[in-house]
Amino acid sequence: MTPCQFRNVLSLIGVICVCATASFAQAPYPSQNVATACAPTAASAGAGLHVEVQDEYGPYRSGETVIVSDTKGLPLVTLQCDGPWANFRLEPGRYRVFAFIGEQVSPEMAVDVPASGTTITLKLEPPPTPPAEPEVTADDRIILPPPPSEAAENASP
Repeated sequence: MTPCQFRNVLSLIGVICVCATASFAQAPYPSQNVATACAPTAASAGAGLHVEVQDEYGPYRSGETVIVSDTKGLPLVTLQCDGPWANFRLEPGRYRVFAFIGEQVSPEMAVDVPASGTTITLKLEPPPTPPAEPEVTADDRIILPPPPSEAAENASP
């Protein structure tokens, strides 16, 4: 590579870095307060969104991940706490929030965060039950499992 080609490559890399930096710097979000990010209340100043994660037994124990995204789905902030709470310092506006741990996922919730802050609860749902495996007999016949039973609310009287 000649010195002239090398300078052109370096110039191209510089342009790419400047463009990438400019695209990421378009939406400045406040830095998060790590000291109170996982506190049980949103008592700290600037905590715009307080999230409590629950499962079918009540507040989740720990290890869940909570993700806040913009309205288009671009992740903005992610927290993993040793308790059921997550506090996000956010500008007032509309966001999408969900939580997960392993195969348990909460439904995604759209939330409007006012200047005074807000609190939401996300409920983790157990993973769906996989369908029963078909049985293969010794003579290579396949026996399908019975269809799933209808829920009581869908049964006709």
